[in-house]
Amino acid sequence: MACDMSKLANFSTEQQQLIATCVDSYTGDLANYVASNVDTAAGSIDDNIRSRFEKEILHGEKFNYRVYRKYKNDIYAILETVLDQTLPEGWKENEFFDRFVETIRVDLGDKNEFYAEDNGYFTVSKFSGNHWDTIRERMDLGTSFSVPTSWWVVHFYNDFERFMKNIDSFAKMMDKARKSFLQAFQSAVYAAFSNMSDMAPEGFVGHGALSTDTERDNLLELIDKVEAANGVKPILIGTGAALRKLQKNIDENWIATSAKEERKANGIVSSWEGYDLMPIPQVFKQGTFDFALSTTKILIVATNAKPIKFVFEGDSRLKETNDNRDNMDQTLEAQIQVKAGLATVTSDFIGYWDLA
Repeated sequence: MACDMSKLANFSTEQQQLIATCVDSYTGDLANYVASNVDTAAGSIDDNIRSRFEKEILHGEKFNYRVYRKYKNDIYAILETVLDQTLPEGWKENEFFDRFVETIRVDLGDKNEFYAEDNGYFTVSKFSGNHWDTIRERMDLGTSFSVPTSWWVVHFYNDFERFMKNIDSFAKMMDKARKSFLQAFQSAVYAAFSNMSDMAPEGFVGHGALSTDTERDNLLELIDKVEAANGVKPILIGTGAALRKLQKNIDENWIATSAKEERKANGIVSSWEGYDLMPIPQVFKQGTFDFALSTTKILIVATNAKPIKFVFEGDSRLKETNDNRDNMDQTLEAQIQVKAGLATVTSDFIGYWDLA
């Protein structure tokens, strides 16, 4: 992803080039970095970025604490803008997110709005501290709805100073903040998706360890029911532990050599009885080492829509934090705050099988 230059109208031309270089060097798309109006003579990309910070943001002064204190708001504006453009890109190569998550960005205070084309269930997932709560309600035909958002926070320690002193690369500096956010967002999305089992209507739920032919036939009948109700071939989704339980009775004498190798490498094969499988990474409940997702639950999903709605609202903001005290080790501490929210909505019939 190259830098979106249309978002940089409030910056000077030189600052736009700095931001473009930061974004492009981080994402690996050098469309702007190698453009004719971008000076690449400074050497490496990191050296180029440091040079541009000193020239355009620090006005030629060498970085130290006093210079940082003098220009910190200008530094923050650059880092915030780079994060805004790189944060949503973190899951674009993820098959699960590409298939099931719709991501939008709106300006702060603007109403994010989605439209439910049919009767369906709407689940708002609220994530705050150690509490993951969901609110479930049914929507009427043709209902518009909005996703509530809240502030998500990670801490930022001395990282810009380490970059300016040539200790860390720019990519490593940004990764610390970006990966912290993405891990929190992804965990929330996986938990919200897993909770779609609550949307399964009566007659679309089953259970059993598949230890008998009857249980196996009942599961296949449930899969057929989901396919008939939606007109789309379902896929089976669960944690790795759940999918391994689903496949534990596979007779390897009846599967292809390639599937045997796949099972040895990944622990599971990519299909079961002709249906594709998609594992969801297991995550912890916030603040604990307890698993958040079921190890026995299999979701049967047949949809061409993206049921998870994820909203970024406004711009990220970087705020120095000292709480009226200085850090004894003289570290520069700040918070990066991003406003975001997610919800699950579907009008498709969801199936759910519990292998317990």
